[in-house]
Amino acid sequence: MTGSLDRRLLFCVSFALVSVPALATTVPDSRGAWTNAVVPIELTLRWAAYRTVASLVLVSPGGAVLGTPADDLQALWRAEVAALDAGDIEGAVEVNLRAWVDGPSRPVEAVDAALRAFVASMQRDAFELPEWDPDDTPETELSPPASARLAEIDCWTLILVGEADQPAIVDAGHHLAAQIRGSRHVSWPDVAHMVSLERPAEFQRLVLDFVDAVP
Repeated sequence: MTGSLDRRLLFCVSFALVSVPALATTVPDSRGAWTNAVVPIELTLRWAAYRTVASLVLVSPGGAVLGTPADDLQALWRAEVAALDAGDIEGAVEVNLRAWVDGPSRPVEAVDAALRAFVASMQRDAFELPEWDPDDTPETELSPPASARLAEIDCWTLILVGEADQPAIVDAGHHLAAQIRGSRHVSWPDVAHMVSLERPAEFQRLVLDFVDAVP
């Protein structure tokens, strides 16, 4: 995303943004990345008592928000792991492209080839990184988990989902919208998981307009 959201600190969290104006005087436009959309939700809940988070943008939300992964997602992950175990990085990349860039309902030909190549390059690099060591960097989650505390979120929230995404992600978007009071749910047709890459200009306008409207 291009442009500057002055007076706000944004964490880009796997297609999720957390606006933290209280910190923006120090870092007016800072971006970091995680791989799990539950992270910004946990941050919002952890900081709720201080009313630190001004707005939350969740795009193609997944991760622990899904609870127990659906069978079709587990099948995708097993296919990815099988390819990696066999040393077939290109095969694992293609599993990801079919699942997340194309989506379950669109043929390869329906997706921009340059976009596919760009995501393939990123995914290839990701597969070549050292594996996460849970002993070295243990993962901790809220207790009760964030998925059970969505009704506690009390900030402006935008939820964006592509209708051609995995059904579990589409369902997660509707679930979040139902649980987070006052949230706004936006659904884009003929877009899969990579909504910000497929429609970057529209994505930027949507997010900037939303964040600028936050009191």
